Amino acid sequence: MQSYILKRLLGVIPVVFIILVFVFLMLQLSPGNPVMLLLPENATSADIEEAMKRFGFDRPLYTQFFDFLAGALVLDFGNSMVYSESVLSIVLERLPATLELAFSAIFVALIVGVPLGIIASLRPGTLLDRLASTAGLFGVSLPNFWLGLILIIFLGGTLGWFPTGGRVPFDALQYSGPTNFLLLDTILHGDWNGFKVVLSHLILPAITLGTAVAGMIMRITRSSMLEVMNKDFIRTARSKGINEITVTSSHIFRNALIPIVTIVGLELGSVIGGSIIVETVFGWPGMGSLLITSIGMRDYFLVQGIVFFIALTYVFLNLIVDISYKFIDPRIRY
Repeated sequence: MQSYILKRLLGVIPVVFIILVFVFLMLQLSPGNPVMLLLPENATSADIEEAMKRFGFDRPLYTQFFDFLAGALVLDFGNSMVYSESVLSIVLERLPATLELAFSAIFVALIVGVPLGIIASLRPGTLLDRLASTAGLFGVSLPNFWLGLILIIFLGGTLGWFPTGGRVPFDALQYSGPTNFLLLDTILHGDWNGFKVVLSHLILPAITLGTAVAGMIMRITRSSMLEVMNKDFIRTARSKGINEITVTSSHIFRNALIPIVTIVGLELGSVIGGSIIVETVFGWPGMGSLLITSIGMRDYFLVQGIVFFIALTYVFLNLIVDISYKFIDPRIRY
């Protein structure tokens, strides 16, 4: 297993390199001059030339790339052109908000998708199966931005059950840290009122982001369990008189876990990268909303850092999923 993990880690290197090349060229070859957005309208050619030199855009493209590559190896993407702060510090400041939303969305997806998939697989062809399958289809089909707006209007505006945006009110928490995951921080500080406030702001965006994933997990769970149900060892377990709950939980569901874990890992990466729209709709201060702002302001260095971190997260989540197979099914040999 150790050799497999080492090979997979070595296999990540060319993937990361390709990501770096793509991130660099995606921005450098795009039309327009980013420094023009930072300068006043009456800027002279000398001002433009000085700004180009200050940000390094006057150098040859290959020189800029090798400098970018050397910095990326130590997670140094320079300073933001707009905020004049380290890109790494800005990303790390926003990263907990995105991860907290992503993990909450996956949690919502699991508690909805897995039970629906199990129910549908245990009663194939029945009304319950059709209802669960229809719910899964709706979950996959609904656009995130539309669902988010509907939840804001109905649950937040009309009924007033939840806040309609933001991560937490400015004066809700009188402390910061130590993790910047606000739900965890409120627990560590024993602040249960703060926990309720943070949770109330998290529910709507988590449901919005997790609905499509729940539909996907439901369909994968159903199909995986139906496939396992037809195996000989399941019929043998039932013939031994083992009760149906044990057969379902210990035999069918456990052996159907690998496709479920695979889709959860892939969808977690997709949720982190795809939170842009949801964060924008709910005014969530994560990397997604920051990416939209940075693109609009043509902040090359910050966009490069954000895209690289999102891609790197996706790559390593896939690695973790691959490694987890051994713990789910000890029969697997790498």
